Amino acid sequence: MMQDETPRYMASTSSWQQRARSPTGGQRQAERSRRRQFSTSGQLEGLLPKEGETQEHRGSPSLEELQRVQKTLAARLIKLDEGLRERDSQLAELRVRYQEVQKTNEEWRSRACNAEEEMAVLRRMLEERTEEIQRPDRLGVDVLIDAVLHVTLDHAEYSLALGYHELPPSDIKQALRWYRRGARMNHKGSTTMLGKLHLAAGQKEKALHFLQRTGLPQRSLETPRTLRRSDVLDRGHGGERGDSLAQWFLGELFMQSAKLRDAAGRRDFPALGSCTVQ
Repeated sequence: MMQDETPRYMASTSSWQQRARSPTGGQRQAERSRRRQFSTSGQLEGLLPKEGETQEHRGSPSLEELQRVQKTLAARLIKLDEGLRERDSQLAELRVRYQEVQKTNEEWRSRACNAEEEMAVLRRMLEERTEEIQRPDRLGVDVLIDAVLHVTLDHAEYSLALGYHELPPSDIKQALRWYRRGARMNHKGSTTMLGKLHLAAGQKEKALHFLQRTGLPQRSLETPRTLRRSDVLDRGHGGERGDSLAQWFLGELFMQSAKLRDAAGRRDFPALGSCTVQ
């Protein structure tokens, strides 16, 4: 019995020793990962032991091989360092651009807010002005009337009449009233506009009366205020060549009256004297 068991025991012992010498599964996996790590370069392929052999079977690497591996690793480290520096530079540039974009966005946001505020103010001013114009009592006109009555300036009366005439809602009755006051003071604009309104109303004789006063040239070097009323009515107070606007309305008047030939033949109206009548 003892002799029969001895060979079996020796066989099991030898197999156990062989399994202990052979690499385990974890060791084989570690070797494979190391081999895969350096397989791209091919520099360490000859230095690593293959599967099923140990470093003792291959012997120690030579000094040249170690130096070659050291140079390869140093070159890789240099490339990695250069890549990291380049990425750091790109990140810094991206940060700068991001800050610039943020600053630009803040500026445009501030401008947009300011523009909205300005638009709101302008819109409010327009609404207030529209309300003032549309009010039936014509806010502010009474104050201007009182000022004109106290100062009695011909140009102020003309401006007030022009406001009644041109600004909505117009009041032709008040415009005529203040144009007449200006015409009594021989204001050229008031007299011309008074003639224009009479012409628009079809009152040609009154229109001719007022338009001739400013359309005729002033034949005296004295100011209209120093002339007698008869001199003003005869000689006009439209300046050295006469008021061109009044002469234009006179042309319209003569066209309506079919007297263009007579108007063109008069030397008193330089603007009409250049017309050619066929």
